[in-house]
Amino acid sequence: MKTIQNNIFTRKNRLYILVLGFFLVCWSTSDVLSQELNNKFEEYCGQYQGGRTFSIQNDQLVLQRAGGPEIILEQFAKDKFQMSTPSGMMALPNVEIVRDENGNISGLHFVHVDGRKDFIAKESESIEEDPLAELEKSELLSKLSEVLKKMYVFPEVAEKYAAMLKENENSGKYSSIKDKNEMASTLTKDLNNVHKDGHLRIVTKEAYEYMMSADKGIRKKLID
Repeated sequence: MKTIQNNIFTRKNRLYILVLGFFLVCWSTSDVLSQELNNKFEEYCGQYQGGRTFSIQNDQLVLQRAGGPEIILEQFAKDKFQMSTPSGMMALPNVEIVRDENGNISGLHFVHVDGRKDFIAKESESIEEDPLAELEKSELLSKLSEVLKKMYVFPEVAEKYAAMLKENENSGKYSSIKDKNEMASTLTKDLNNVHKDGHLRIVTKEAYEYMMSADKGIRKKLID
């Protein structure tokens, strides 16, 4: 990876800009019911082996691995879920919750179509405290706007991005977000709602590091 200046790097035609613990990634070439649902899914939430997180978003149980997509879990029986398959991906295994003798969740099984089961241990009862709680979101949004206006290939679009971020900040859209993965995902969606750019997204520093390690693994397999 080549450093252009502090917090700005290039690698394999991609531009990575570190903004307060988030990476802006782009290609250098161009009410009661809700509470009941939350209570129903609350015991499943937490950190699982392999950087997997179970959380509740929009009244749905969501599985996400660092650097990966958000996958909605649809319950079809007690402690059994079907993973919704994102467009372009192969069918995903079902999820079967594993409990110990006291009824507490100890992990889960990924149940494949051929009957194989992969055990994934639950590591924590709660999602780790997010650094966002200690950062001024206005500073994050200001820095992001500044970077976009300086670096984005289409200046007029960058101005629209910046205006949207300021408007959303003033309306309090991001004020309730505490999870950094949710913040990154929300910002990515908001940017693409202004101007569709499949090569532009926000990821966390941890997701970026995961993508880099996964990329190395793929390249090693190709070489081997």
